[in-house]
Amino acid sequence: MMIILLFATNLAFAQDVAECEKIVLQTYGAINKQNADPIMQYLSDDFSVAGQTGEIAKLVIPQLFNQLNVEISNIKKISETRTDVLTLVYEANFGEMGTKTSTFVFNKKNQLKALELLKMQVKSMKKGANIIKNEQAYFKVPFKRVGNLISVEAKLNGVLRTFLVDNGAPVFVLNNAHVEKDTFQQKITINEAEGVGGKISGMDFHKIESFELEGIKMDSQQVISVDLAHLEEETKTTFYGLIGFEIYKDYDLLFDYEKNTLTFLKPDATEDFLKNNFKSQKRQDVPLEMHGHIAMVDGFINGKKYALGIDCGAESSLFDVALTSELKSNLIDLKRDTLSGADKNALEVLSGRLKLLKIGATKFKKIKASFSDMSHLNKGYNIKLDGLIGYDVLSNQPTLISYKNKKVIFLK
Repeated sequence: MMIILLFATNLAFAQDVAECEKIVLQTYGAINKQNADPIMQYLSDDFSVAGQTGEIAKLVIPQLFNQLNVEISNIKKISETRTDVLTLVYEANFGEMGTKTSTFVFNKKNQLKALELLKMQVKSMKKGANIIKNEQAYFKVPFKRVGNLISVEAKLNGVLRTFLVDNGAPVFVLNNAHVEKDTFQQKITINEAEGVGGKISGMDFHKIESFELEGIKMDSQQVISVDLAHLEEETKTTFYGLIGFEIYKDYDLLFDYEKNTLTFLKPDATEDFLKNNFKSQKRQDVPLEMHGHIAMVDGFINGKKYALGIDCGAESSLFDVALTSELKSNLIDLKRDTLSGADKNALEVLSGRLKLLKIGATKFKKIKASFSDMSHLNKGYNIKLDGLIGYDVLSNQPTLISYKNKKVIFLK
């Protein structure tokens, strides 16, 4: 029996090795094609490459592959080490660069946890922003609506500027349409990342002296910058960037569109705040799951469950184009519309109003919904989103998102 069990265990691990070896060959193939898309779905949440980890590492990968203009051949496995991870070391010919050794580290889920390729190091890029928190139990930030988006005032390098709040963005993003090359220190250009419509081009990194939003601070930080001039033109508003998840991930957020306020709460102060300020409101708690920076809830349409991400940067709800025929009978006022994102791509999409969406016991009627291809988001973050919910859901009542306690609270 022990021999049989040992054989079965080794066979199971051997199957894992075979799967990981297949991913290694796909990685080399992706480098040859200068296209990282085929391997993005295999990257772990804590994936690291070139000295970078997590979200930043996933942004770096397309840039590195794009810059490696080589034809890889004579690929050979030279070692295999099994600990709590599986480490595979390969040797391959990188054309004029000669024979190079690369290391691939896989976790127990057969996901690529680390890639050491040609001893590359991107020293100028951050691993994560150093955020100085406001230590008050809670504080309110007034906002203005730009269409159905949220804009707030914050200080950039000591000057009061307008920013958009976007919990669909993983990090703080600077609008390089306003970056003065002589006052910001440019470090590296990133050519590709994922947006609603596909690829985001012209992504750079700049060093800022300071950023402050009601006591939340960053000093002397490397930040991503993207040209968002097209969104300024569309919204007829000048803004200096997007305030993303890394800025407020340690807080609960209360969206109140009627009072035009966004309240930041320490998670352990939330219950007292709600008791003191929302005594008369009915409360509906709905569990959420975190996938990287994306908060996901279960929504029900005509009794069927759908995985929905929460994105206050979405002016209407968005569903994957693959669900168009499935959900079409649940829509009214169907028409063709235009969807724009940070990637500058304006897409013609089908849109309408959803008859009924249930999240927990809360019902949302006649909310605007559009359809677009979401496969790049799902591959980029290794998740399975059926759609995104935004303004129509968050503005229907005061809505609290608790990232730490993993729940959404609707207050009627």
